[in-house]
Amino acid sequence: MVTPLSEWKRFTPDRQAMMKAALEEILEINNISPHVYELVSKRLAS
Repeated sequence: MVTPLSEWKRFTPDRQAMMKAALEEILEINNISPHVYELVSKRLAS
């Protein structure tokens, strides 16, 4: 589920905002796996 969201910068600005918000929500999940945290945080930082 994270992989399609990781290419959020390729979409229109309105879709980018929704996808970025979804990635930020994922980071707020308690007990998120380290792998998912790493993937999401790197995509948001780039």
